[in-house]
Amino acid sequence: MVMPDLTFGQLVARERAARSWSQDELAAKSGLSTRAVSAIEQGRVKDPRISTVRALARALGESFFAEAYRYTDIRESV
Repeated sequence: MVMPDLTFGQLVARERAARSWSQDELAAKSGLSTRAVSAIEQGRVKDPRISTVRALARALGESFFAEAYRYTDIRESV
């Protein structure tokens, strides 16, 4: 069984940091609350809703979308 190298939250944090965005900036760009972004990055949200994943993908762009798709595909096969 193949497992992702990073948790979803770590992936979000990595992509946000690569853009030099604060959690507040990512929240504003994605339409999520800062509290939600923080909870995801800290791993308090283990199984984000698909609408949340899509919102983050729209904000973070194609490279994140591909990684998020890989993550959800692996997660569904577990």
